[in-house]
Amino acid sequence: MNFLQRRFIAWSRKVERFLLRLICISLALLLAGQLLMTHDRVRYYLNRLESLEGAPYRWTEELLTSKRLGNNRQHLFRDLYWIELVLREGDGPLAVLCNGVPAGNLGSQPLLIYVHPGDLIEVSGEESHGLPAVVEVISTFGLLYPRAGDLIETGGDRVLVGWAVPNE
Repeated sequence: MNFLQRRFIAWSRKVERFLLRLICISLALLLAGQLLMTHDRVRYYLNRLESLEGAPYRWTEELLTSKRLGNNRQHLFRDLYWIELVLREGDGPLAVLCNGVPAGNLGSQPLLIYVHPGDLIEVSGEESHGLPAVVEVISTFGLLYPRAGDLIETGGDRVLVGWAVPNE
């Protein structure tokens, strides 16, 4: 071996050791970071998006309770109607239809559907293990019918939740 080959071998061994140490340190830092992210208080400061998570923002409730708008707030919601549904029993997803057009899929999370007076709301789903799915109307806004607390059982065909009847 000549002089340059020996110098290259000695230099490459140093570089290999340096890279191996760098990989080990990086792996240790990665594992430490992942362990720290499992704690809620630490994750709040390490992850910028964590502070944005939490309770869903309900802008309508904010407007209804806001003191800046004065006492007459109902005019803001004159033409705003919604129905909030949740799947209580059975397997999802179930298709929620508004006037025969798919308005969303109902799964483990509640589904909020904006409607107009006179709209026909239906749920379509299949039985799982011979048991029907049960859908509950959690809340409504501006509607007399369907009412919050109504339970609807569906077993494969379209089942009527109700006509959107305004509360006027």
